[in-house]
Amino acid sequence: SDGRGEFVSDMLCCGCEKENGGYRCEDCSGGEVLCMACLLESHQRNPLHCVKVRNIAVSSPLDELK
Repeated sequence: SDGRGEFVSDMLCCGCEKENGGYRCEDCSGGEVLCMACLLESHQRNPLHCVKVRNIAVSSPLDELK
């Protein structure tokens, strides 16, 4: 369960299919990536599950100084 399996190319949330899916629960089976809203909704009864944040490339203000 280290990789994203069949969800490797998915960018959208598997729950709502509207937002970018940037979170995956390591304790839930399935490996779906979810947006923050769907993750919070699906984990109301499982607050101690381990959530993994997908590495998303973002620009930093320091990049402009280079």
